[in-house]
Amino acid sequence: MSVKIKGTNLVYFPVPKIACTSLKTAIMQHNSPEEYKSFKSREPSEQNVHEYIRSYKMRPWTPWLKTSRDEWVCIVRDPIKRAVSGYRNRIMFHKDLDDAPQRKLDAAGLTRTPGLNDFALNIEKYIPMTISIAHHFRSVTRYIGKDPGRFAHVFDLSQLDDFVALLNHSGVHLEIPHEQTGGPKLSVSDLSPEAYAALRTFYAEDYRIWGQYFS
Repeated sequence: MSVKIKGTNLVYFPVPKIACTSLKTAIMQHNSPEEYKSFKSREPSEQNVHEYIRSYKMRPWTPWLKTSRDEWVCIVRDPIKRAVSGYRNRIMFHKDLDDAPQRKLDAAGLTRTPGLNDFALNIEKYIPMTISIAHHFRSVTRYIGKDPGRFAHVFDLSQLDDFVALLNHSGVHLEIPHEQTGGPKLSVSDLSPEAYAALRTFYAEDYRIWGQYFS
């Protein structure tokens, strides 16, 4: 799903675990301030930006056929950094594996509480366990494709300020919150060499196609 940023020719393509919730929230606030105000008035447990944008109220979030005036933009991130962030937030904080059927875990020889290295070494087995895990850990190419040439602007997550500057140049000023920060403090350095190699192999296509943009 993608969204055109109101007042610009920019069409943003979100990727899970790459400032996705933060940017969707900021764009919702810019594109539909009254709807955003209503959204934020709900109880925190009911403030699900992803469910909200899929509703009829946010019709701009639709698949786009590119026109000559559209400029596609996306944010990318080193896949191993993304996977570690996903483990911290989705596996440890949100407990996504709690929704996995025990029979599926048993059949795959997996545990509901894997350590970081165990998860990395078995990521291909863990991804099908729940819809949420699949959504957050699948390859970047599943969301933005295999042709960087379609995008007028590609930023690494570390260049988020450059994305904001691009919007400012277009006359749009987004206030980007920092969402989805829960989870233990882990980094790529906490991976064993074997676990690092497993993730590098699993995300090989992302590195081959989008690696020029990673920092």
